[in-house]
Amino acid sequence: MPHSFHLPDVAATTHLGRRLGRLLGPGSVVLLSGPVGAGKTSLAQGMLREWVGVKGAPSPTFTLVHSYPGEVHHVDLYRLEAAEVAELGIEDLFSPTSRVLVEWPERARPLLPDEALEVSLSFEGEGRRVDLKGRGARYDSLLSRLGQGAGDP
Repeated sequence: MPHSFHLPDVAATTHLGRRLGRLLGPGSVVLLSGPVGAGKTSLAQGMLREWVGVKGAPSPTFTLVHSYPGEVHHVDLYRLEAAEVAELGIEDLFSPTSRVLVEWPERARPLLPDEALEVSLSFEGEGRRVDLKGRGARYDSLLSRLGQGAGDP
C-alpha cells in the first residue's frame, strides 16, 4: 500500500530523504521518479547525507553514476535512452551490501531488482507530493515504520 506525503518545500523534501536514509540499510535500492524539478535530487541529497555524510551532493547527471565510500551509488539516467543504459552495467551495483539510488528508473526497468522502494515525486500546489511504494516485504516494513498514510514525513 503506497504512503503519500505533502512536502511544502525543499527542506521538507531533504528531511524526508534523511529519515529514509536512517531507515534504509545495506542492500537498499531506491527508485526516484518524477518530472524535472520535482525534488528527486533533494530527496537523494538527504539520503546521501545519512549514508555517507555528504551535504549538498550534486546530481550525477553528467557523470551518470557517482559512487561514494561504503558501496553507495547515485545513478541519474536522465540523459540516456534504454539501449544506452544497458551498456552502463548498473546491474553490477546492486548487492546485499550496497545502497543504490536510481533517478529516472523507467529507463532501466529490465535491469532493476524486483525488490525496491519506489518514490514518485510530483508538483502539488506550491510544494511537492511524494508517493512511496514498497516492492517486497523489506520495504513494506520500512513504510510501516515511516508512518501511516499522509502527514508529516
